[in-house]
Amino acid sequence: QEQQKKIEELTSLLQRLQADFDNFRKHSEKKQKDAHQKGIIDVITSLLPIIDSFEVALKNANKTEEFSKGIELIYVQLYDMLKNLGLRTIYPLNQKFDHNKHEALMQESKDNIEDNIVTAVLQKGYMLNEVVIRYAKVKVNITKKEESNE
Repeated sequence: QEQQKKIEELTSLLQRLQADFDNFRKHSEKKQKDAHQKGIIDVITSLLPIIDSFEVALKNANKTEEFSKGIELIYVQLYDMLKNLGLRTIYPLNQKFDHNKHEALMQESKDNIEDNIVTAVLQKGYMLNEVVIRYAKVKVNITKKEESNE
């Protein structure tokens, strides 16, 4: 009878722990979902002024100069918004090639330039804070002497 009572106590404790864990799991999932939703709302709210600017620019589509200024304004607004979120541009022209940030698509051989220097940026890269989210696509200088050693 003593053992039966102990088994019932432990069973009850286990059931409470399972219920507590299930409640914790549901609460955590809801919190994560709410945080994700808030993040989406924040990004969309930041984009709304840019949408407004697009609408103004499109109304002036037949006025070339005003349309052009509108598009420039939209670019600045969008870039500033992304910059405030932690976006940084990777534009490595005339810098040493870094495989952690650059993707070499082409190479050339110029004697008046050091080896492994980026001679052209074919597409800018981007980082979000310290994480590369798109590598810069580049052309790199490789001398003929180095090429023949490989």
